[in-house]
This record gives sequence, C-alpha cells and structure tokens, in this order.
Amino acid sequence: MREIYIGFFILCIVLGSHAETVLKLLRGNEENPLRLTDDGLICMDVDASLFASKVNSSLLIQGKDSLCFSLSHMMRQLIAYLKRKLSATDIDDESFLSEYKKTIEKYAKHGFPKTISIKIKHVYRYLPSYIKALDADILTSLLATGVRSRNEGSKLAYTSTRSQADDHSELIKQFWNDLDLDECVSTMLGISNVFKTEVATVPKQEFTGSSKVVDAQKATEFFRTIRLNFHVYHKNDGEYFNLFSIYARYAMSLLLGTREFLNSAHFGSYSEELGLWSMNEKSQDIASGVRLVPVCEIMQSILAEYKHLLASRGLGSMVYIFSDLQYVPFRPEEAHQALLEMSELAAEDREVLSDYVAFVPLNSGRHLFTQKAVDFSMSSDYIAAYLGHYAKGEEQLGKFSTLCVIDYCNEIKKLTTIIAAEYGIKEL
Repeated sequence: MREIYIGFFILCIVLGSHAETVLKLLRGNEENPLRLTDDGLICMDVDASLFASKVNSSLLIQGKDSLCFSLSHMMRQLIAYLKRKLSATDIDDESFLSEYKKTIEKYAKHGFPKTISIKIKHVYRYLPSYIKALDADILTSLLATGVRSRNEGSKLAYTSTRSQADDHSELIKQFWNDLDLDECVSTMLGISNVFKTEVATVPKQEFTGSSKVVDAQKATEFFRTIRLNFHVYHKNDGEYFNLFSIYARYAMSLLLGTREFLNSAHFGSYSEELGLWSMNEKSQDIASGVRLVPVCEIMQSILAEYKHLLASRGLGSMVYIFSDLQYVPFRPEEAHQALLEMSELAAEDREVLSDYVAFVPLNSGRHLFTQKAVDFSMSSDYIAAYLGHYAKGEEQLGKFSTLCVIDYCNEIKKLTTIIAAEYGIKEL
C-alpha cells in the first residue's frame, strides 16, 4: 500500500486541495466539489456563497458555477492508478487517511539520509505558495482548489475568471515538471514511455465567479447614449448637470474601482498633476484603509471637466445630483429618478439609461477589474493594492512595503485605458 499513499501524497500536493477532497475525487463521490470529467478534465464547483446573489438582468454577465482545468498525461495516469487500487481494497476513508498520514510521516523520517519535516494537514499549501512565488494568478487557483483563508474570501468575492481555467492548468503542469514528477510517477507505475500528449481545452468566453461584471456592449451603449444627449440641454440646466454626474460616477466605477460609499466619489485628495487619487472609502480615519488609485488619461479628462462644472455651481469635490431644486450627494436612487424626469429624453434612450442605473451596481468596476487583471496576468500584489484588499501588517503602502509604485501605476493605467476603450468610455 505504500506506493498508493505516496501517489496520493503527490496528487494532494499538485492539486492543492485537502486530502479528504482528493480522496472523494478518486472515489467518484458525486457530492464532492472536485470531480474528474469523462474527457480528462478536473471540474471544481465554486462556492456560490463567495459571490453576491445573481441579478436577473441582461446587463450583467452571469458567472458559471464551476471551472475546469486539464492535467498532464502522467497526472491522469496517476489518478487512474489510484482509482484502480482503491476500488480493489475495502479500506474506508477514515482508515485510509489515518494510514496515509502515518506512512508519509514515517517515510519522510526514515526514507532519506536526513529527516524531512512534513505536516500532512498543510500539504495543500505547497501549490499556492509556489504560485505566489511566481507572482502568478493566485485568485483563479484559490477557486480551483476550493481552499482559502478568511482574508482570501474577500478577494475572491470580486473574482470573475475564465471558466476554462487554462492558466491554472499550465501552472500545475509547471509545478509538476519543476518537481520532476514524470520520472518519479512513471517509475512507480512501471511505465517506460512517458507520453507528452495533453488533453486540449477549448478556451471559451465564459466566466466563473462574480455575477456583477457589466456587459461591455451594454456599457458602451449607456455611455454613448449620454454623450449623444448632451447637446439637448444647456450647460446651466440641472438636467445637463445630472447627465454629466451620471456619466462621471459610472465612469469612476469602471475606471477607478470605486465602491458604493459616498466617500468613493469624494475626490478632494485627487492630484491632477500626478494622476493619482488617494481614496479612503470605508473610513476617513484609518490609514490602513487608503487606496492609491492611478487615474488614466480618459478619466483625468472627465474629472477635469466635472470639477469645472462643480466650481461653476460653487460645489465641492464630490459627485452630486440636482434633485428637488438642490444639489445632493450622488446616489443611484436619485439618479434613476432624475432620468425618469428628463422630458427631453427619447423613450428608448431613457430606457437604456434608467435600466443601467437600476441594475448595474456602483462597485461593478471592481469585479470587472479583477476579471481583466486575471486575463492580463497582472501581479496579485497590484490587484490587492488597487482593490484595497490586504491584511493588517501587509499593506501595500508604507515604510516597509515592497510595492514598486511607479510600475504599479503604469500597469493600472494601462489596463484601465483598455477597459475604457472596450466599455465605451470617452472624453467629453
């Protein structure tokens, strides 16, 4: 049985999941979130509680509930071997896991010239540690393994990634190769020829995870409709001001990753010269809550025009809505009502704008950014810094931070410029 336990140990390391989950995978347990498909892929059911409830709207991309990744030929051979061996024994899961732990710890202690310290319960950590060392896509990998810490849960809540997780497939194959496991497993299984044929996955534009990512065509139509209606109103009209405010606020959502808090729209700490906005959305007092958000040129232009509009009305550095003959802080509810009251809007234009404001949350851009950042293989440190997601003592800003702010700013501006083009956000 020792070869079975060693093979199981290797599989737990490479898949990065808990031993109980891997054992259920081999047993073919249908209730297990991790499953082996008929075409040789691994399918992971994503924990739906991580994400906001799905909204029945054509404006938002509905994330799938699972993602799939492929395995190398020898990894599939190892799984097939373990499944055969387990089916030929009558050992129950509890006994198997107990003997597995004893066997591996004994082998690590006596099977080598020097004792190797292994904590069986923490074997699942090797894969994410490897991925983090490569500065690769840890968010998709956390979804694919089903293992996460409490702090990582908040990061995953915004994640929307390709359901065909090809990047994760390549990462675990690279991990396998770096550990030189082909030779090890082929010797264990008595296979003389190691085939390099892989199971091909077909990339699809389907996403797993968050269901708050706005559809690009719907967003483009929304921003274009506002631009086409500007000429209907005079610049001193309240309706013109409201259209501009709606345009600016939802552009902030997609290009600055703002939250729904009022402080997200307060740009008193925005530096036009540096193109940087220091945000403290949840609190004005906690220094560790500060986000340093690089502002791309398109958003800089929109903010410059909007600040001029605010100054002409004697208003401060915030987004407002003109409602009931007064300027009030921007909220989607007031913006929606303002759109319904604009008599000069054509019926079809009113529907486009009011539906967008009603169904697209102001924090949609944070979900969109994470999806795009994963697509472009952006550093996980940059993603965390942009979203403001980090544990106390691990802040990306400060005396002991290892974040290169110049590179961070350049990468963020580059990506948000791409988002602006794809989602139809233009200068006014």
